[in-house]
Amino acid sequence: MGDPLLLCFLRRDVEAGNISPFLTRWGVKSLPKGKKLACMMGTFSFFIDGYNDDPEEIYSIQAARDFYAALHKHWPFWFYFCDLRNESLQMITACLLKNVEAHKIIGAPDAHLRLDPMELLGFISAGFTPMNQMCECANISAVARTNTSGPLCG
Repeated sequence: MGDPLLLCFLRRDVEAGNISPFLTRWGVKSLPKGKKLACMMGTFSFFIDGYNDDPEEIYSIQAARDFYAALHKHWPFWFYFCDLRNESLQMITACLLKNVEAHKIIGAPDAHLRLDPMELLGFISAGFTPMNQMCECANISAVARTNTSGPLCG
C-alpha cells in the first residue's frame, strides 16, 4: 500500500455538483498503470468540508448525496481506492444508498445506521466490476489481492 491520500471536497463544489476537478486529476485517463496504480490501492480517504457546523450527518445532506451519486456515475472505483482504516467508504456508501435510516442520540458521537441489506448487497456486488478493472490496470492478480502476507508496494 502506498502513502495515504486525503481527498477533500469543498462545500461549494458539492452544492454546485462540481465533480470536474476530481475527474480531471483522478479520472481513468489520468490514472497511472501497473505498479504505480497498484500502490494506490486502499490509499484514498474522502471527506466533505464545509458542513462541520451542520447538525446533520453527511449522508443526510441531500447535496452530499447528489454529489456522490454524480461522481459515482463517472468514477465507481471506491472499493479499489478507499482506505479501509477510516470510515470514508462507509459514508460514501450511506450517501449512495437510497434506503438509509439513521438514529442519533443528541450528545452521542455516533449515529446508528440501518441499511436495506438487499440494496447494500447490490451496491457491493456492482462495486466488484470497477474494482477488478482497476486491478487489471494495476496488473494485480486475484492471488495477489487475497494475499495478506505483505504489501504490494514498498
